[in-house]
Amino acid sequence: MEIKEENGRKVLYASEGYVLQSVTDGLIIGPYLILGANDSAKHYHEIEKPEE
Repeated sequence: MEIKEENGRKVLYASEGYVLQSVTDGLIIGPYLILGANDSAKHYHEIEKPEE
């Protein structure tokens, strides 16, 4: 995972072949997420991209 700043916003990106998943409720987010003011990368982890 990597956090990049784009247009004044922090964006969390998953590594290639992975997607982000919420630690708290298990929701699969996708390959990137714009972090809110109270968000932190510790609330998310990477999982392998699910098969379709």
